[in-house]
Parts: sequence; C-alpha cells; structure tokens
Amino acid sequence: MLNNWREEIVNSFTTINGQRINNSVIESKNRMIEKLIYNANGFTNFKRTRNRILYCLNPNDTFTL
Repeated sequence: MLNNWREEIVNSFTTINGQRINNSVIESKNRMIEKLIYNANGFTNFKRTRNRILYCLNPNDTFTL
C-alpha cells in the first residue's frame, strides 16, 4: 500500500508558510451550507438561496438579486 500511495503520502506533508495543506476550510464551508439548507426546510427561490449562502459565508460582502 505504501508503495502505491507514496507520492500522495509525501505530498500530504508539504507545507506553505509553515502550515500543512488540508481541506478543512472547504469542509467547514460545505457543512455551513448544509446546515443553512436544512434549517430553512428548503428554499423555493434559487437567487435568494444563493445570496443567503454567500452572505452567511462572508457577511462583509454585499449581494443583490
């Protein structure tokens, strides 16, 4: 197994600015979107849903319909 996945294992230890690369930020954003949709019991307007998600992910930005 280690021979087959050697390159991927070595790449997992790559650092940028002293920190290892991982996908935890993306997983966190995906989880926030899932919670928004679940708590809303389903949105009917796609544009409004999109704007709500974008606002919740970054409240400093502004979005219009």
